Amino acid sequence: MKLSELIDYMKIGYDIEFSYNDSRYSIIKPEKKGIRYFSFCEFYKEPTDYASIEEFLASAEIDGEKLTDILGLVTDVYY
Repeated sequence: MKLSELIDYMKIGYDIEFSYNDSRYSIIKPEKKGIRYFSFCEFYKEPTDYASIEEFLASAEIDGEKLTDILGLVTDVYY
């Protein structure tokens, strides 16, 4: 997946699922008390929440690697 695609999907508000190193991950945009945010996690594990796309891109990691650095290696992308 390209970074520009990820940003576009997040701006639209799509739920995004993908695989990396034989594990499944999701990015969703839920709402609590009228505030929308981004929630990221490996399937069936505790999510990490981010207030904005910028915060997500700066902080989201998988196994200590920034998600933005490994986007080209993700597979099975669904939105």
